[in-house]
Amino acid sequence: MVESLTGNTWKAAERVAHLLQQERWTITGLSKVREPDYAAIQEAEIILVGTWVHGAFIFGQAPWAVNSIANLPAMRGKRAAGFCTFALNPGKSLDTLDRALGDTGAYVIGGFAMSRSKLDEHTEEFAARLVTAVEATDDVAPAEAAEAVEAIEAVEATEAVEATEAVEAAETVESAEAAGTV
Repeated sequence: MVESLTGNTWKAAERVAHLLQQERWTITGLSKVREPDYAAIQEAEIILVGTWVHGAFIFGQAPWAVNSIANLPAMRGKRAAGFCTFALNPGKSLDTLDRALGDTGAYVIGGFAMSRSKLDEHTEEFAARLVTAVEATDDVAPAEAAEAVEAIEAVEATEAVEATEAVEAAETVESAEAAGTV
């Protein structure tokens, strides 16, 4: 389900659907959040919800249509993932979207904040993460699935921190070399 203002979020949803179809996923439908396809929701094993971020650059960012997500039918027993598209800064929009999805009874297996200037790159990364998350949560209970997703996210976060630390260390060595202190 998608809510799009300028077409970027819809484009992202179509791109993610196409990438997942290449992974042999069946896409049961693509509808607006405010006009959900109830039959497609019931048929789907995994629900993806995308929206755009509204609000000021520094504060007040939120996923558009979050109240409409709260009005979706109960999705207990279904896995869900959310994504949002943004121009400058998503703030905590993805966290808000994840909470709204969780409130429907679905267990959230991931999400992604996509910069509209990097839609191709971000849709590919989101689709790859979804495939990994689904493989990690197949045939497990919702609580165990949540733990598996948290473990994947912890590894990704650790890898990001390690990469940042490596870059900072290299920059420190370069600065020391330039200053002649090494």
